[in-house]
Amino acid sequence: MYNISELERKDGKKENKKGSPLQEFAQYGSLGMTMVISTVGGYFLGYWLDKKLGTSPYLSLIGLFLGISAGFYQLYKTAKRSE
Repeated sequence: MYNISELERKDGKKENKKGSPLQEFAQYGSLGMTMVISTVGGYFLGYWLDKKLGTSPYLSLIGLFLGISAGFYQLYKTAKRSE
């Protein structure tokens, strides 16, 4: 995936070019939604599996942990891209 704020020139050097404030707001504003959706989605997937397999509350907790981890991983990737 390409970062809008960095363009590579023909000589191989990266040129830093800022996008519009609205583009930057959309990029960072979506992080909150990503965190919430991955956390809630992981929990409900674990909850559903708990109901199916009768292992309550273990898979719910594992799903919650994996959802939180996925959200923070996405946050880390976005922070590395913006450097």
